[in-house]
Amino acid sequence: MIAFKDVYAGYVQTAATLKSVPGTPTTPALAALKRSLPAHFDHQIGITGRDAEAFRCYGGYGEPNRTFAKVPWVGACKRSVSQKVQEGYFIVLLFREDMAGCWLSLNQGYTQYKAAFVNDGMARRQAQVGARILAHLIDIPPGFSEGPIDLVATTNLGRGYEAGAIVSRYYSAPNEPTEAALGSDFRRLLEILDYLERKVGDNLLALFPDTEGPFQAAATELGNKPKTELPRIPGGPLPPQSHLRTTTKGGYRRDPRMAAEALRSAQFRCEWDGSHTTFTARKTGQNFVEAHHLIPMGEQVNHIHSLDVPENIIALCPNCHRLIHHGRAAQRSSIAANLLQRRTVGLQARGIDVSEAAIRALYRTDLEDD
Repeated sequence: MIAFKDVYAGYVQTAATLKSVPGTPTTPALAALKRSLPAHFDHQIGITGRDAEAFRCYGGYGEPNRTFAKVPWVGACKRSVSQKVQEGYFIVLLFREDMAGCWLSLNQGYTQYKAAFVNDGMARRQAQVGARILAHLIDIPPGFSEGPIDLVATTNLGRGYEAGAIVSRYYSAPNEPTEAALGSDFRRLLEILDYLERKVGDNLLALFPDTEGPFQAAATELGNKPKTELPRIPGGPLPPQSHLRTTTKGGYRRDPRMAAEALRSAQFRCEWDGSHTTFTARKTGQNFVEAHHLIPMGEQVNHIHSLDVPENIIALCPNCHRLIHHGRAAQRSSIAANLLQRRTVGLQARGIDVSEAAIRALYRTDLEDD
């Protein structure tokens, strides 16, 4: 295809010559990314009988007046699951940094993982988890491969695309596909995209388990950031978070930003015994503590307002955190009742009301990690 040749031959030179992204495409390489290739995707959607207005096909290589993206792309987003390539899952054509080839990929928005898990390395690992879960729901088409792709990426965003690939097909630069071949491969991914929408809907992060390690690490890292760098947490009662689809235990996703606020308010000290010191965390330089939901998230089904709020999150040293989960029932329930007494006013301001008897009863039974 001529459009591929234009990108391979001219993109790197265009970026080096222009330095910053122009408002409109000024070279054949940029025109291919912004016009020719998105138009090809639009055409393929149309010939399948799908509603073209239900999709957004567009290309990108950076924001105007800013530096060029190392990995230019052309995406096809189904609006019901993804409005842009920063969220949900979508079909995207990704050109390698070295222009040695490109991938047609069913991929995921990396920005959603970065927002949830903060650290780039952790976000990439979680993107791979999401990709594996989605890939296991589908049949991999002939000629396609499952899992991470190689874009020779040197930026976090490019590496995010590498990690977020669900199923992809590679075209090397000397052997770019014909329009017919690209169209056939694209239509196969359209069928998979439709199938996944029926199976998992639009909330990708609700699809896989809320595991303890990434949650605690993200909360700790966020807690050490200046408050001005984080979104403001609204006051008053909040609606519950999304219910997790893959859990059988009634779980709800925890927001590490809420836990971060609680850890910061506690000044990274154990709230059961402030004399408990642990070690200085490598990434934060603070005393290491963990976030614990006093009213467990498994109880969310019994509350109309979110339990995932700072007032319900206690900073505990690892020893006390294990104690409140695995200690003797009488000791656990006594600690919980004491902590509830300290937090009652804050919880009520969030629309959360629980009695001492109820919290004692909860802590006489086994608790899930929370």
